[in-house]
Amino acid sequence: MMQYSLAHRILGLYPAQRELVIKGYESIRKLDDNWLTELEGFAVMVMIENYCHHAPDPRETEGLIAEQPYAQAIMKNYLNGEPFLFHVIEVNDGI
Repeated sequence: MMQYSLAHRILGLYPAQRELVIKGYESIRKLDDNWLTELEGFAVMVMIENYCHHAPDPRETEGLIAEQPYAQAIMKNYLNGEPFLFHVIEVNDGI
């Protein structure tokens, strides 16, 4: 489940940093043909897992709320089949 591990490592990174992680990984091990589709699915899953983990802590509430425009933009791209891991995502506060 390589994509799951990679999703944890790259989710908090900027697109250019994510590319470097992938290139480094590929220098050691070849990725499957459908790696990007799988990685984006796991990235969404990891994002939701992180929210589930942090949501019960009231000290996290403000930060979680502040992240929602970005999280919703990721979900919108994912559900529309638009790539998001290696692209800057436009955030619309009125999502």
